[in-house]
Amino acid sequence: MMETFILSFVQAVTEFLPVSSTAHLIVLSHVFDIAEMGRLTEVTLHLGTLGVVLVYFRRDIQEGFQGLGGLFKGHITHGMHRWLRVACATIPVVIAGYIVHKYFGKELRSFQVMGWSSIVFGTLLFFVDKNSYAQKNIELMTYKEAFIIGLFQVIALIPGASRLGTTLITARFLGYDRISAARFSFLLSLPVVIGAASLMLIDAATEEAQSMMGSLGMLLLSFVLGYGVLTGFMAWLRHRTLLPFAIYRILFGIYVLWMASF
Repeated sequence: MMETFILSFVQAVTEFLPVSSTAHLIVLSHVFDIAEMGRLTEVTLHLGTLGVVLVYFRRDIQEGFQGLGGLFKGHITHGMHRWLRVACATIPVVIAGYIVHKYFGKELRSFQVMGWSSIVFGTLLFFVDKNSYAQKNIELMTYKEAFIIGLFQVIALIPGASRLGTTLITARFLGYDRISAARFSFLLSLPVVIGAASLMLIDAATEEAQSMMGSLGMLLLSFVLGYGVLTGFMAWLRHRTLLPFAIYRILFGIYVLWMASF
């Protein structure tokens, strides 16, 4: 039970920061000799993540639903355009995710890969964020730019790269302000999380029903922690840079490489 709580805590905290939650869970499991999470636990954490994004970005979601009526009438609202861009950006990761999961899953989870990807993308996060002076708003995003962000999201299939980190880097490189870049990145996480949770739910359905009560508590914990971290991160971006996260990622990558040397 304690092992599950530790993994759940780390997942909930790192999911909403550009530091790669997957890499942290793998390293934590190795350092403390913790068994991997069961399917039911993974589904619970994904549902907690989904709940946080749905609540925090409820206005964006509401605008999308309101735009559905206009879409059927041939009129596309600004809110609907936003979600069509999200759909456009999701296409690459759906295709690449299937290929990676089927053929390259284990190879990408090595400590060398995680360490170097954390260092490389931590360094990119620092330089791109520091040198991006343009301040475009998310409403100005083109479908081409959305697709480019989606292409770079594919890199996040490598543990250590961070889905949020790679999409932030790309959006900042394209000239979007930090809030808009983060906002689009989190909206882009919805299709990915929904898809992952749906696939895991099929496997989790076979687990013992007695674990359900513990999972409900974990769901509440992951939601509360995740919502707090997301709120704090968005507030941070209004006045500060991504430098602390870039430095942390570089140090984390060095630590992972050091572990890999033993």
